[in-house]
Amino acid sequence: MKKKDSIFNLWEYTYYRVTILYSKAEKSAGFKANMDTGASVVSTCISLNFMTILLFILAVVLRENFTVFTENIWFQFFIGGQFILILLLALYILEKKRHKIIFRRYSKETEMQKKIRGWMAITYIVLSIVIFGISISIGRKYVLGI
Repeated sequence: MKKKDSIFNLWEYTYYRVTILYSKAEKSAGFKANMDTGASVVSTCISLNFMTILLFILAVVLRENFTVFTENIWFQFFIGGQFILILLLALYILEKKRHKIIFRRYSKETEMQKKIRGWMAITYIVLSIVIFGISISIGRKYVLGI
């Protein structure tokens, strides 16, 4: 196993746990659909992380023009495009390139590792959503004075 493959990766582990969770909950959907769900959750978190940073930087740089800029149709296309691009990359990388490696690595974890890493994955998902909401709130206050 390569050194790179032995390092804990939060995105890969989140994919692994969500795929396992959905496989147990929805056996009729099939494993492929559950792999898609795992990759979709990871890509949504990555997109939210990217958007948090982008919106915060835009709010600081643009100030008064922030609202006009973000309501522009091209910016909306950019938002949709970046989400689709990240989703396709996550589907390709996690399902096609790394799926077997991920499942081989994390299927051998101990109960303690499973518990700690599981909480790390849950925390990552929740914090991605919360921090995105906070950045929107701070941006609105900073830009609009609300």
